[in-house]
Amino acid sequence: GSKDVKPGTLRAILRGAHLTVKEFKELLR
Repeated sequence: GSKDVKPGTLRAILRGAHLTVKEFKELLR
């Protein structure tokens, strides 16, 4: 995953995609 993602963008992505924490952590690998 990109380390440059802004916190606001990150929240928008999570809100839009309805990811679980586990799924999100998998994306960051």
